[in-house]
Amino acid sequence: MRLLRAWRRTPLWLRLISAMLALVALGLTLTGAFGVRLLRGYLVDRVDEQLADAVHLLAGGDDMTGLEPQPPPIPSQFHVELINRNGITVGAWPSTLADSVPDLPELSPAEAADRAGRPFTVDADGGDGSWRVLALPVANPSGSLVIATSLDEVDATVSRLVHIDLIVGLAVLGGLALVVLSMGRTALRPLAEIEITAAAIGRGDLARRVPDHHPGTEMGRLSRALNAMLEQ
Repeated sequence: MRLLRAWRRTPLWLRLISAMLALVALGLTLTGAFGVRLLRGYLVDRVDEQLADAVHLLAGGDDMTGLEPQPPPIPSQFHVELINRNGITVGAWPSTLADSVPDLPELSPAEAADRAGRPFTVDADGGDGSWRVLALPVANPSGSLVIATSLDEVDATVSRLVHIDLIVGLAVLGGLALVVLSMGRTALRPLAEIEITAAAIGRGDLARRVPDHHPGTEMGRLSRALNAMLEQ
């Protein structure tokens, strides 16, 4: 109720400017959020393609069910683990480019097979960030092969876009506020003239008349009606 009463006491020009800026801010926010979501989805898809290429490099071909991992050829951006059928890690080759390691779940060969080579995201172990992971069953030795790559670069790129959107959005709102303020004052100036004239008439200056404006505008029709009333 207090906000409603305060809004009713707010000058018309301030209401118009506030409403317009609120709509523009909402539009910029929705556009920015949609753009960030699209960019992140695109970058994550690229990371998934890199994981698939890395698996092909490990497998030496397209057979994804009988991998015999050969970690040395894998670039250092990848974190590779070999997990036996009991869920115990029997081999690990951490990434040399990342500051953290992925918090990987225990995956049996059946659980890895259920994922059908679909990448998924896990948090970093004991730190900020996240990793994109691909898990596949292996036949020799029997277990699961897990390969992961950090999403730090993706998160950094998205964060930069968010900052750019924020700076540009604030600049647009600031510039628009100045333009709308100038236009609003110009558009509402006839109302101020009517107010001044009415105050003068109230003080006894009955010869004063409201300035004429174009009859096709609301101000023009209002000024003509007030002047006609004063003549009577």
